[in-house]
Amino acid sequence: IHWKNNITYYNDYSIEQVNQIVHEAGLDHFVESLPDGLDTVINENGNNISGGEKQRISIARTLLKNTDLLIYDEPTSNLDHVTAKEVEKNLLNRNNTCIMITHRLEENLLERFDEILVLDHGTLAESGTFNDLLERKGVFYSLYKGWKVGDILVMSPIFLSEDKNIVSFIDFLEHKIIIIHKWTI
Repeated sequence: IHWKNNITYYNDYSIEQVNQIVHEAGLDHFVESLPDGLDTVINENGNNISGGEKQRISIARTLLKNTDLLIYDEPTSNLDHVTAKEVEKNLLNRNNTCIMITHRLEENLLERFDEILVLDHGTLAESGTFNDLLERKGVFYSLYKGWKVGDILVMSPIFLSEDKNIVSFIDFLEHKIIIIHKWTI
């Protein structure tokens, strides 16, 4: 199977659409390095591509569908830091609701979310924007300031609330942060 067909699932997309999505998924430099570009063959079971490349193919497939709601669970976990930041930026620049479950507590990512709800032992402790929560110096502030790269976080499920707001959770043992981007659909 060729790279293009792996991304498009043999659906009919223009080369411009495919190239744009390849760029947004952070695959453009890699595809340019392939001997036949998008016509390069991927071995069966993808044994000639890395985990990060597989992850970015999944992102590209999702972006091609252009749905109103995108839900990502650790979309950049297998990517280097620079590529991850670029892909996350591209995902949040799209005109749709984006739910991203992530362990990355980075300012440039968190401040892009429209609302953060902080649960403490199952109870709503506080809510607001990234900056609002930092200024209050409450539970979120303690979690954010205490977080270090490499901390282990346990993920919990996503649900649709009664008023059709989309929410996702990041568990910090007994604390949860709900992140919402463009939250009404």
